[in-house]
Amino acid sequence: MRVTRSGTPAHVGTRRLREAVADPVLNYYGQSYGTLLGAIYANLFPATTGRMILDGNLNPVAWSTGNRQLPAQVRMGTPQGWAASMTAFLDLCGKASTAACAFSAGTPAATTAKWNTLLRLVSRHPVNLGSQRGTYTYADVVASVNLGQVAQWQSDARLLQQLWTASTGRHPAPSPTPSAIAPSGPPPAPPSYYTGKEQQLAIQCADSPNPRKPAAYAAAAASGTFAPASVWFLEGCADWPAAAGQDRYTGPWNRPTASTILLLANTGDPQTIYQDSVAMSRDLARARLLTVDGYGHTTGNNPSTCAINDAFQYTLTGALPAPGTVCQQNATPFPAP
Repeated sequence: MRVTRSGTPAHVGTRRLREAVADPVLNYYGQSYGTLLGAIYANLFPATTGRMILDGNLNPVAWSTGNRQLPAQVRMGTPQGWAASMTAFLDLCGKASTAACAFSAGTPAATTAKWNTLLRLVSRHPVNLGSQRGTYTYADVVASVNLGQVAQWQSDARLLQQLWTASTGRHPAPSPTPSAIAPSGPPPAPPSYYTGKEQQLAIQCADSPNPRKPAAYAAAAASGTFAPASVWFLEGCADWPAAAGQDRYTGPWNRPTASTILLLANTGDPQTIYQDSVAMSRDLARARLLTVDGYGHTTGNNPSTCAINDAFQYTLTGALPAPGTVCQQNATPFPAP
């Protein structure tokens, strides 16, 4: 379904979606990129917004009309978000015991130094963890911590420690436990539909302005440890047909909606940084921001009972949390054993 400024094709599609569930308005929950879709709908069809929850928000102005000399993810602050989350990971790990965080070196500073040393070592020589785990390059190590999901931080710290011991040669890397070995049998069947990266490029290159010169991506990728992963994927936009963006929605974002939209945001979200959710709350005409003091990408993937209860109340009754409400996240990154 193509969204246009005139709204005609999209209006037909959304009307049919509402009719299918006998709803005169659109009740909606969107995560990450889905927050942009929700914001676009709300501004194209403000009279038919129901109870809409946007979780882990993009900055709609920076995304749709920002400086095209910078890749979209750089404008959104994504590399800085990943770096800040890794800093928090190392800080919390350094304050924990090795029983709680296997990679801890006793203090935040020492644990950060240990991480930097690991990156230097693996940049010179990839680390092999055996036939079951394979070889880790520099890029693999950078991506080895799932900063978007706090529940995995403890197990990711164990992996970092395995990489550390293997890279420093202190003793052989531990063999995988039987539970870590994949069961025998044929590999799972691939999806029956195409899942190539061009699908994402077709959306991102059309929805958001990006540089037309490859050199701009090289410059942006050199800006930090986490920048290459955020930037190089979008390099395909340099040659993407410019006509693909002719129907991009660029605003306005402040049309008064029939209902107030509830926004959820983690303060330590690495992918859609908290400041982008603040921007969304200011750009929309009627929005209430519910802050979750915690880490990871979206509250849906990193639950907070407090936020869930408020979201349920809003969905069922339309009642909004009080302005300035801050909830705590359920998960503790490195719980004591």
